Amino acid sequence: MKSNKAFFISVFVLLAIIVSAAAFFIKDRVVDTPPIGDPPMGIENKYVHPLFKYSISVPEELQIVPNGGTNILIMKKEQEPGPGPVNFIYISVVTPDTMEDEGNIYNYNPGQFERLMGLKIGKSVAVADIDQPGIAERFTYTRVDDTKINGLPVKRYENTSPWEFPNGTTETRYVLENDGYIYILGSYTGGDSVGVSALDPRVAHQVISTFKPGVPIETGWKQLNSSVYGFTILYPEDLDHQTTTEGERFLKVGPTQSLGTELFDGISLVIRSGYFESGTFEDLVAAKYDEIKNDQTQPQLGEKKQISIAGKEGYIFSVSGLGEWTQTYLPKGNNEYIEIINNTVEPSNREQTYKKIVDKMLDTLAY
Repeated sequence: MKSNKAFFISVFVLLAIIVSAAAFFIKDRVVDTPPIGDPPMGIENKYVHPLFKYSISVPEELQIVPNGGTNILIMKKEQEPGPGPVNFIYISVVTPDTMEDEGNIYNYNPGQFERLMGLKIGKSVAVADIDQPGIAERFTYTRVDDTKINGLPVKRYENTSPWEFPNGTTETRYVLENDGYIYILGSYTGGDSVGVSALDPRVAHQVISTFKPGVPIETGWKQLNSSVYGFTILYPEDLDHQTTTEGERFLKVGPTQSLGTELFDGISLVIRSGYFESGTFEDLVAAKYDEIKNDQTQPQLGEKKQISIAGKEGYIFSVSGLGEWTQTYLPKGNNEYIEIINNTVEPSNREQTYKKIVDKMLDTLAY
């Protein structure tokens, strides 16, 4: 009996050790995964996205480059000549209205995203349906230990051979879900052919650790992603919106407005993009000013003034002719510009709510 008792005690002790070790392993992998880390010292350049109001801080040697209304890239200011950067950080935002979008949001595809979210820690999946040898692994992600960013739980994935990037590149992707929004953050680091633009993965890790989600889009407002004119904006859902050859048009007719007359009670806002072949942005604004001034209707123009909209510095001037409106021009980069035609009017005996609405809309303009 003693030997049997000793045997059972030994087995019990052994099982206890195994269970304790398994519990420790699971705890280390899933439950108490440490956060990415405290925001590093010296990262003081805080950026707030004009549309989604999230914030992130970057060191002086990095720059933030808008990549469409819902995405930004963060990369070294110094870059090698070539078609584009190969080391960078990216942030994409998926809203409740854009979860079915394909191709408009960087590194987001509904079907591929679903496959990633279904992965268990330590497992891998090829998110693209490609059977060709040597290509499927370029779209293969492994879910690694979960982490936290500013106290919020985050799923983390790695791809050690991302598609269209140099050999030796690693993509680390983080998925944070908060208040109905999906934030996809990630970095591409390393690579055999990377030189002065090389991004230290520790720096990318530290920058991402400073991310804080913003305030969700308020009830009663909608998001427009204009693929025709290349910008994103929020607008109240009671405004009529149309995509036309003249631009994205927003209209609201007030209660005292008469049919068949010029607008005297309502919101009329047109936003579009354009391209100029030569000269500077200031030359473009001067040419537009002269073009309107020399119109056959002989309108009266106010002086050009500098203006800041959603963090972009541009110019505005008033026009009085067949109606009254303002013309605003903002630089878009690569010889492109944004033009805003604002013909909003509200009777003087009412609180000027239309102007507040338009100002609030323009504050969310991103491109």
